Amino acid sequence: KQFELQGNHDNVMDCLCGICQNLGNLGLVKEIEPYLSTYKVYCEKYGDDLAKLKLNSLIGYISNSIEDYETTVDYYEAALAIALKLEDIPRTIYLLINLQSVYLDLQQIDQALKCSDQLKQISKEDRNAFSTLSYCAYLLNYMTILIEQNQIEDIPSLMAEVEQVQGYEKLKREQMYSAYIKGRYYELKNIPTKAIKQFEKSYTYLEVTKEAPYYKLVLKHLIENNKKLCNFEKVSFYADLLIAYLENIERMM
Repeated sequence: KQFELQGNHDNVMDCLCGICQNLGNLGLVKEIEPYLSTYKVYCEKYGDDLAKLKLNSLIGYISNSIEDYETTVDYYEAALAIALKLEDIPRTIYLLINLQSVYLDLQQIDQALKCSDQLKQISKEDRNAFSTLSYCAYLLNYMTILIEQNQIEDIPSLMAEVEQVQGYEKLKREQMYSAYIKGRYYELKNIPTKAIKQFEKSYTYLEVTKEAPYYKLVLKHLIENNKKLCNFEKVSFYADLLIAYLENIERMM
């Protein structure tokens, strides 16, 4: 309110963005709408390209949190177009990585691969443009593409590259994602015992965060691999968790 009275529109937009981001992080999607509507109005009246980039990125993030992936793509693509126009390399990398992930969720592998190609080109031009987190995310997404294409020969060497990135050991989400990919790798190698071990490692992280969409994916793979070993008690346990998760997503829509 103070910034609004002062006519400090940039700070008003920053505050609204922060409120929406925090509500999204808490999973309180329904509570976002009044703040988001005000944010859109301010951005339309007073926002420059950077403000519109932030708004589109935020709506993409919120849409992704409720697994509305088509809407997510629309807003992330709009934000990416602005980032490219502004030659904002850090935000371009961030948006390409997020688009890469969403296209994988949509099983649009060709589009995800295009994002990988763009990221690879940026990496060749300036590896320092990537943070530890963004470089790991790019490689992990690329490995997911290879797994979806059943081209797993390079997975061990790429995984070794990820794990050797300085600071990787501090990135809990990336370690969750690595375990998920290792699980998929062993699944394709038809070694369910090793696959389960990796998916359980991934689940240990997700048990707290319930991060979309990995929580759902990890549970599904735990169910399938325990079925192969006739571990029906674990199948029932993970199935109950999956049902509860899907019911919660339905309530948020």
